Amino acid sequence: MGVWNTHGMNGDDELIWDSILVLDIMPHEMEALADYARREAWVWERIGQHKKGQDKRKCNLIAKHYRLRMAKWIELMVEAEMDYENEFGMFAEKDE
Repeated sequence: MGVWNTHGMNGDDELIWDSILVLDIMPHEMEALADYARREAWVWERIGQHKKGQDKRKCNLIAKHYRLRMAKWIELMVEAEMDYENEFGMFAEKDE
């Protein structure tokens, strides 16, 4: 996914969508990736509670990275669902 930022994904949403289409990632797979990132953030937060100093800071930075990644996957899922609803779902134009 090219250039990385704090959540490990390219900042250009168009490139992210191109990557998702090329990799053929389904919405339920995006949900699984968001859940994975949430669980990893929780684990690193718990590890950080038992560390001190630089190790605690490192654990908190890793947890933040996973929280940002989770938020990005959720944002992408919402966008995919809205695109689907606008094209085929309840917001689609009806032919009468």
